[in-house]
Amino acid sequence: MSITIKNGLNLGAIRRQVEQVSPEALDAAAQHVLEVARGKAPLLIDVERANREEVPGTLRESGYAEVLNDDTAAIGFRDFIAARMHEDMDLHHDDGQAKFLEEPMVTEKDRALQILADHVRQALGG
Repeated sequence: MSITIKNGLNLGAIRRQVEQVSPEALDAAAQHVLEVARGKAPLLIDVERANREEVPGTLRESGYAEVLNDDTAAIGFRDFIAARMHEDMDLHHDDGQAKFLEEPMVTEKDRALQILADHVRQALGG
């Protein structure tokens, strides 16, 4: 999408076009944070999964990012054990870590903001 300005500067039109790109930009930023978090999520959970017929990686695959409204996206993991794996600092993970979502929410903030800015800049034709 690009913005065309004819016969002067129409700030209302620019605002509307930026608002249209916002959900796409927000989704792209959220997807980036999710991918980093997936890479940090524990791969195997042997004791908790012993009685479940699931394959390794289920926790990582349960991750989601969705735009809720114009300025809010939700990022999380749906697997039943995700909260415990995230919060329990005493658990040992051969592959992955605790705080696998919280950490990228902090470390990827600048990159997420850059993704948002890039989408808006592109929408403005720059």
